[in-house]
Parts: sequence; structure tokens; C-alpha cells
Amino acid sequence: LTVAPAVDDPQPAPELGGFIWGQGTRDGTTLTSYVLDGIGTMKYVVGAEGEITRPVTGTDASAYTNTLRANQNIYAEPDDHIYIAAVDDNNKITAWGDVTVKEANIFYDQAIPFDFTATEDAFVRSNQPDNVVGTWANLDGHAYLKFTVSEIEAVKQAVVYLHVFKEWAPIADLDVTFEAYAVEDTSWSEKTMTYNNRPEVGTEVLDSAPRSDFLEATGETGQLYYTYWIALDVTEYVRECVESGQNVISLYVSRTSNHSSYSFSADSHENSNVNAPYLHVVPATSSAPDTLVPAEDSALTVADDYITGVQPGMTAGALRAGFTNCDEILIERDGVQLADSDVVGTGCTVTMLDKGSTLDCKTIVLRGDLNGDGAINSTDALVASQYMLDSGFEGALLAAVDLDRSNDASANDLLMLRQHLIGIAAIVQ
Repeated sequence: LTVAPAVDDPQPAPELGGFIWGQGTRDGTTLTSYVLDGIGTMKYVVGAEGEITRPVTGTDASAYTNTLRANQNIYAEPDDHIYIAAVDDNNKITAWGDVTVKEANIFYDQAIPFDFTATEDAFVRSNQPDNVVGTWANLDGHAYLKFTVSEIEAVKQAVVYLHVFKEWAPIADLDVTFEAYAVEDTSWSEKTMTYNNRPEVGTEVLDSAPRSDFLEATGETGQLYYTYWIALDVTEYVRECVESGQNVISLYVSRTSNHSSYSFSADSHENSNVNAPYLHVVPATSSAPDTLVPAEDSALTVADDYITGVQPGMTAGALRAGFTNCDEILIERDGVQLADSDVVGTGCTVTMLDKGSTLDCKTIVLRGDLNGDGAINSTDALVASQYMLDSGFEGALLAAVDLDRSNDASANDLLMLRQHLIGIAAIVQ
């Protein structure tokens, strides 16, 4: 590719090509396994067809918010467009490309969902505070639900389904909505629950507005009987329970309506296994690991809270390329993001992200680099001397000064550092 020189007469940016696209490693992602060399940094943004048109050479590239790297997951849907811009040191566009995402190049998680029928369900009545009504065939107006999940290690989605029925009017005509709340106490029993001993209801746990899927209306005009499946998305709450090792999920479901006389009934598990309340869980089975994993040919090592094996003068771009799963890797020094050309050093952090959420975060240790500039020189010896007087070594700095691997900062470490500086010994990373 020959990049056109800047001229007074604006020219369309030359076309980028030669990318090799394939499936990503996380659900809903694509990636390119090859990025062109020799034309500077490439950036991209995902959008709809025609959202961005070919710019002229020299256009500012601020609209392209992501750096394009080989083997980096990009979240996209079929027929989305990935707009790519090669940029110079001033963030001006020198070349441009428009890639249409093909469905065959998107990875889809093929996890098999599980349906867990309610093991217990109950409702209570304030006008009968000591009566047990939890074993009735129907749930009247509200419900305590309990599900026992198994074979689930991580949750992608969790939705409660209630088979709801109402005489004389459809839900849509009554401005009805449903709410779901956590019930931390899972020891309640439908055979003993009353209004007076009912468990405390916690925070609302709905992740999105409830969905009502109309099934049918039966009966004669004026006496119609409406039935629905109500879907309640409780993904985050169920995910938290599973991640904490809790396999019994307890919820309280109620309805609200502007019609004070309106109530609903739902089938309980005593009434029908076909229409019983159930929890639909889609497991999360991403093929990509959730931790930083060094490439096989990399000298990097990830252990405990640190990354070692970094060499003096290594750039952030070279470090990122040393990991197999560089979906979204953020490299920072003192909270400031480093460019690919910036040198990394002791104390820099490497954070692995997925859709903006932190999956893993480690701190770089470059042995002998005590001021974090990515080099080993006389300044580091001065820092070592001062800190040893003050006994101030801890964390990554302690790991960087501990050249003899004694798990402590000592005069021997300072001696080894000085020997390295005068060339009679080498520091092994």
C-alpha cells in the first residue's frame, strides 16, 4: 500500500485491504488475524451501513475510538460495518477501509440452557395472617418462589417464567407490570409459610422490563379467560448467587396495576408441571479465558498479582502482543493509559477487559527498575539505597528490588544491581 502524500487539493483516503477475518473467542465477536504493517496505527469503530463514508486524506480520526490489533475480539452483529482508519502521529487519516461483518465470522456461544421448575412456591394473605395457603394450585396476586439450580458454574442469562391467567380483561388494557425481589432467607417452606412468618423481601432484582407473551383468550364474549407467560429477567441476581456458591434461588414476585380491583393468578408447581413456574438459565461457556495468559513463545510470566519477564525498553504494544487473549488490554502508568509506543516499567498495570468490565489486573515487575521508567540505570541504584535506609519497599517495588529472590530487600540486592550497572553481572528477569 502506498500512502498518498498530503496535497492542497483534498483527495479521498486510499483504500485499506488485505485483512483476514474470522470468528472471535467470545460470544458475539469477530476478529482479524492479520493487520497491515508499515502504515502506522490503525483505529476502528463499528457502525451501520453508510454511517461513515470515505474521508479525505488528512481528516481528523477522533471518531475512530478503538485501536485495531491482530487477534483482538470485536463485538459486532451480522451486516455491521467495521470502519478502519490508518492514522499518522497527529491522528490524521492516511488510509481507510470499510469491512462488512459476515455472520460466518462471528463466534456464538452454543451453551445448552437449563430449565429449573420451582421446588416451592407460595403466597400469603394479610386477612388470614396465620393460615398456610402455599400448597394451593394457584398463586394469587403475588408469589414466593424457590428454585434449586445445578450443573451451572457461570450464568449468561436467567429468566423466571410465570404462567399467568386473568378473567375479563387482557393485561395490556390494565396497565399492569410485574416486579421481582431477592429473598435472602431460603429456609422458608410452602408448607409452613404464613403472612406472620413470611421471609423479609430484599432489593428489586429485575434487569429489564418484564415481557408478557400472550397465549390465548378462551370462553364466550364478556367472559373471556386470558393466559400469558410472563418473563422476568433476573440474570444479575442469579449470577451473583451462583458465583458465591449459592444454588438455592429465592425470589418474591408481585404485580402492580392502576386498577385497584385487578389481581392475577398463576399456576403453582402443585397444579401442573407443564405450566409451573420455572427458571430458565443459559450458562456462560465462553471459550476465552478470563485471566491474562502469556503466549507460548513469550517470556512473560503471570503469577499472583504480578507480570514478570518484561525486558528493559519493552513497549506497551510489544507487551500486549505477548498475551494470547488480548481482547481489550489496558496498560496504564499511575492511572494514565499508555500508547503502544510507550515504554513500560515496574508499577505499570495491565488490565484485561470484556465489554468494559475488568476480568483480570496485574502489575508489572521489571527487576532492577525501581523508578518505573522501564530502564535499569544509576537512578535505580540511588532509589534502592534511599529505600533501604527507610525500609520502604513493598508490593511491586519490593519484587523489583529483590534480585536474589530472598523475598526481602537486602544489601546483597543492592550489590547485584551495582554489578549489573558496571557490566560484571546480569539481572535475570
